[in-house]
Amino acid sequence: MPGAGGAKAANYVYTVAPKDGTALLVPLKPVAMAQVLGTAAVRYDASKFNWIGSMVDAPGVLTVWHTAPANSFADVRKHETLMASSGVGAETYIFPTVINHVLGTKFRVITGYSGMSKMLLAVESGEVHGVSTVYGSLKGLRPEWLKESKVRFLAQVAAKRAPQIPDVPTVLELAENEEQREVLRFLTLSDNIGRSILAPPEVPADRLAALRAAFDATVEDPQYQKEAAERNMDLNPTAGLAVQKDVNELISTPQRVLDRVKAALKAK
Repeated sequence: MPGAGGAKAANYVYTVAPKDGTALLVPLKPVAMAQVLGTAAVRYDASKFNWIGSMVDAPGVLTVWHTAPANSFADVRKHETLMASSGVGAETYIFPTVINHVLGTKFRVITGYSGMSKMLLAVESGEVHGVSTVYGSLKGLRPEWLKESKVRFLAQVAAKRAPQIPDVPTVLELAENEEQREVLRFLTLSDNIGRSILAPPEVPADRLAALRAAFDATVEDPQYQKEAAERNMDLNPTAGLAVQKDVNELISTPQRVLDRVKAALKAK
């Protein structure tokens, strides 16, 4: 259910979908972030969703095609770099826009792409230079790009370096002071949210408990782990209550930090 950077699907699950445990959602990473930033399309309260578990954390990456004019973070402070995005409520828009304001980069975000596959096609064709996404999306959708070094990683939008790309710095490492660090840290708070499963509010407690137990059993199952490995999928699961805690922490971000992020999104 594409639309509004994932808000359309989240709104549907929150307001329309059956609240009996039969309707679930895998949200996009900024589902809680869009709420606290006051994104117009949001009609849900992420803290009231019932979080079942996260299959893997989703560290963000700023990535460009190997022939792009900028192929390092220092370069992107000098050269305008076109980045694909679905819309203003999406990670693909929020991350490069805020980083422009905080770290002086020259990303120009081009919106209107319907889904990551279309964005990656635009990168490959040269229509844009790159995209802000998560490492797992590239590994799952374009593993050959990684094997053939078709893309360059400029920085990780994550609290710590992902083991798959240990030489790529995080945006926190690139911050020059605590004020910058606070804003950039906000961008990393959704790492455990983007590959999660949730149910609507008001699902009966026994059914929610059954769903969480089933999720926990699945990610521990040796056969499931074997099949995930065969499909080149990373697994780094987080239990539902822990994801709920992360969501609540993000929603309780201090107003001073939110004000800075909002100012960055409004800056020209």
